[in-house]
Amino acid sequence: RAALERFVTDPAIGVPLAGALWRYWYLRGQYREGYDWLIRALQTQFDGPLPLRTRALRGAGNLALLLSDYPAAISHFEEALTLQRDSGDLRSVASTLSSLGSVAVQQYDQVKARSLFEESNQLFRELGDQRGTALTMSNLATVCANTGDLDNAWRLHTASILLFRELG
Repeated sequence: RAALERFVTDPAIGVPLAGALWRYWYLRGQYREGYDWLIRALQTQFDGPLPLRTRALRGAGNLALLLSDYPAAISHFEEALTLQRDSGDLRSVASTLSSLGSVAVQQYDQVKARSLFEESNQLFRELGDQRGTALTMSNLATVCANTGDLDNAWRLHTASILLFRELG
């Protein structure tokens, strides 16, 4: 906290530091504290590498999602997505699309969630990212279950489990 307080207003250090710590706050259940630090850091004029800013934005999006602040989560994820698309970072694009799908699930918008998860899954498949593919198949299965499409939910969950087992 002392280091964050000292460096949070220095964008060259604050954004990367807060972005690197978001999982710590997640694992400790300190969503509000982490989110507040990330917002303070992201309000600075950061001119460093885009992946560092997008990591902080995704961290803020994830913590906002956990705080049920869906408009904020969407805003952070969409800003990250724009930067990722502009830089051609397709793996990060796929991951952020999946995060936006998770927000849509929480907002009971299964149609939007399905579309986002399908786009994410397609990108993960094209990239050969089996872990990402397995995760988004599981997410799609949840959407199918939520909409009463139990046959597809079963098929997708089973395929996801098998793929996760292959990955160890």
